This record gives sequence, structure tokens and C-alpha cells, in this order.
Amino acid sequence: MNKIVAFDIDEVFFPLREVFLRTANKIFNSDLDMKDYRKFGFFSHLYTKRRDLYDRIMTDGGQTGFFKAVGDSEMFLDIPPYKETLDVSLRLKDLGYKIAIVTSRATEDNPNIFYEDAKRKTLLWMSCFGVPCDLIKFGFNKPTLLRESEIELNGRVELMIEDHPSNVVKIADAGYPVALLDQTYNQNKLLNETEGDENTYGAGTFNENDWKRTLESGLVTRVINVSEVFRLLKR
Repeated sequence: MNKIVAFDIDEVFFPLREVFLRTANKIFNSDLDMKDYRKFGFFSHLYTKRRDLYDRIMTDGGQTGFFKAVGDSEMFLDIPPYKETLDVSLRLKDLGYKIAIVTSRATEDNPNIFYEDAKRKTLLWMSCFGVPCDLIKFGFNKPTLLRESEIELNGRVELMIEDHPSNVVKIADAGYPVALLDQTYNQNKLLNETEGDENTYGAGTFNENDWKRTLESGLVTRVINVSEVFRLLKR
């Protein structure tokens, strides 16, 4: 039976929030800075930090229009992956692990739910930068996608590397161990992501009690560096 390590893409391999910020700076000739960007959701961030830009986006194409601008940006294909994550994934391949990519960038039914032609562009980006992948699964129900990955790769998921709290809760509830990649938006005390964006990713799927229970479940280990996964896999 094969050993599988599963990775999320955005904010694990791909600096999505940086692309959001740089896209807005290009469109609006603004000076948004990553040091002020602590939330995951870009619209909630703007709502609290730059209401003027938030209002401009909402009156000029809204969230859909902005996501289209991100997907059409050359950065969506040209910006390199986080070097440490790429190095770790390549090392895992050398050690014989199967690599599964599990992402909510698109779904099988709606490949354009956030970004136009997201599945093809994601695969092209991975190919351009040599991101190793034995299987990629698109969709919102990550536990189901992990189970499908086990079947298709004839193996067992040893670890999922994830950053977003809503996904971590669901994955851990399904019994999978998670390496929680430390971010400002996934600390023990969660930030308010719905302020200015009630439909933000993960909204309504979990609460503070769920998050506390998940962090205490024994299935989630917070990691500062992706390279810490080697230590977790030796357990």
C-alpha cells in the first residue's frame, strides 16, 4: 500500500493572498502591503483596512469581477511556488511517497467557480514550476477527495498539509492527521473573516468551539515550517 502526503495549493504552495494584493495594487494604483494583511479573505481585509478600495471593487464588477482579474493576471501563472514547500514535496517523492494535491480552486461541476479556466491554469502552473503530483483533486469536500485519493492511488493518506481552519476542521473530523501551516488567520483565536464578506470561504461551516475541539483533537499539529512534516511522518 502506498503512503500518500496530500497538499493544499493556496497559501501552501501558491502565495494567493500576495496575488490578490498585487492585483489590487495594479488595478487601483494602490500601495497595499502584506504586513497589514492578516486575514485569509481579501474582501474582509479591504473592508476593515481600505474601505475605499472595497467600495470600488463592489461597485465595479464585485467579487466575481475581481476574481476574474486575478485569474486573468499573468501572476496566476508566473509567480513561483513557495520554495520550501516545493523542496519538501520533491524530497517526499524521492522518499517514495505519493503526492496528492487537494484544492478548492474549482469543482468538477464548476471549473470556473472562482477563476476562469482554473483547472487548466492550475495544472499549467504546476507543470511550469515542476510541482510534483501523482493526483490532483478539485472540490470543496476535502475528506471525500482524500478518500478518493486513497482509492485511486492505492494507499493511505499519512498527512494533509493545510492552512484554512474550515478545511482543517473537516479533515480532522474525518480522522486524517493534519499539519496546520501556521498563518495569522489560523491562530487559536480566529479573526473575523465575515466582516464585509458574509460569503467568505468557509463561512458557516464551523465555529469557535469546533476550532478549539479540532486543535485539541490530537490530529492537528501546527507547523511553522513545511519541513517539519518529516518529523510528523516519522511518528
